[in-house]
Amino acid sequence: MTDQSALAVQQAGEIAAFENRPIPSCEEAQEALDRAASIAAVLHRMVQRTNGSVMLGKHEHLKIESWLTLAGFFGAIPRIVSTEYVQYATVQGFKAVAELWQQDRLICRAEACCLNDEENWSERPTYEWKQGVKTKTGSESVALYALISMAQTRATSKVCAMVYSKIAVLAGYSGTPSEEMPGQKAATKCPKCGKTGTIIKGQEQYGGGWICWKKS
Repeated sequence: MTDQSALAVQQAGEIAAFENRPIPSCEEAQEALDRAASIAAVLHRMVQRTNGSVMLGKHEHLKIESWLTLAGFFGAIPRIVSTEYVQYATVQGFKAVAELWQQDRLICRAEACCLNDEENWSERPTYEWKQGVKTKTGSESVALYALISMAQTRATSKVCAMVYSKIAVLAGYSGTPSEEMPGQKAATKCPKCGKTGTIIKGQEQYGGGWICWKKS
């Protein structure tokens, strides 16, 4: 039996067991929600302490390190099981498949791609320092090994999110990993007050640096 066949058999058994289990009472549902909220509170403190999230658009998304920590709360470990080159017409890149394991039990599988038609994964600017100023000089193609790494990163965070996104949402974060938000630019967070969207870069003639216009 192949790995995919074994997974299909396991999932079929789990679905049958789920469908046949008794409906939880209101008290049991509340207890489960309380446990999830307690774990979400721990996650939130960890993310704030480690800067484990990024603001993209109007929502705060967890980085892969935070997803790995969240999965670890439940004794789950993600594994990359395959990475392959893919090409769609003139677009090329890599697809990675990740699995989430809890001891000897496979609980989820996910796949993700990174392709060179994405804004940040086709070309990147090159710079040189001229008279102490960082100056853009052109652009260069993103190396394929970087696409491999991002495909694996996306698959890893995705497989964790497929199982534990509900905890992330309870903690106040988006259920979508930050790595799955290509083209979105991160908002700068003030290192003093911790707020996002309140900081701007000062003009060079006035000393440069960053200015926070936080409103109380």
